[in-house]
Amino acid sequence: MRIAKAPFVSLVITAALESSAHANCGAPLPLERPVAGFSTGNVAALEAIWKLGREYQICFAVEELDRDLFGRKVDLSVNSEPVAAVLKRILSTPELSPPYPPYRILEKDGVVVLSRPRPPAQTWLDYKLPLFKTPRGPIQEINNALRLSLLWHTRPGIKGIAGRYRAGVSGAQAGPFEEKNSELRRLLNLLLKSSPAGGIWVVHRPATRNGPAPLEEFWTLLDYSEPIEISTALLSAILAAP
Repeated sequence: MRIAKAPFVSLVITAALESSAHANCGAPLPLERPVAGFSTGNVAALEAIWKLGREYQICFAVEELDRDLFGRKVDLSVNSEPVAAVLKRILSTPELSPPYPPYRILEKDGVVVLSRPRPPAQTWLDYKLPLFKTPRGPIQEINNALRLSLLWHTRPGIKGIAGRYRAGVSGAQAGPFEEKNSELRRLLNLLLKSSPAGGIWVVHRPATRNGPAPLEEFWTLLDYSEPIEISTALLSAILAAP
């Protein structure tokens, strides 16, 4: 299989595994971390969560995006509240009944995860990749390598994958990784925690395991070190997509 101009994608390059978790993103008990001061203008809830994570070095994962909820405008000012309380305020819907949306807020692997509380349904986030092995490199390159690895493992006989990916910030490095039988969500979390600044990943297309893994990207990963204008434009594009 050939991937043009992407030598970093090789998933069989030997590299020593090292621990490089960010000192803050991925630290224990992120939901209990105090927020000394935080405010938003009239921005979408998803952008408010990204802003909270960027300012307080908290990694986030949105396992399923409700565009009506996360696209709602939020205008709040917070002083001396834990992260969990701030998230509830961001996601609150007082104009609806019940007042809070059906989203769980919990912690996995040091990452704050937002997901719907419903009977378990297998998604591609639950899929265990037999092997993910890649050297240290720019976070978006490794993110793309993870997507390619998922496709290679779940679409036997695939000949090639067309398209481009976002380069991101070249100085934002992550890895190396050599993980066996790890869930996709865990690998995404490891990628966030291995990056210098942390970040957020969002599943914005259907990811139910029904047939082979989708060719179209169903998650986006934003590194907090990327320029603010680029990140906010990407968040707006995610919310505007059909």
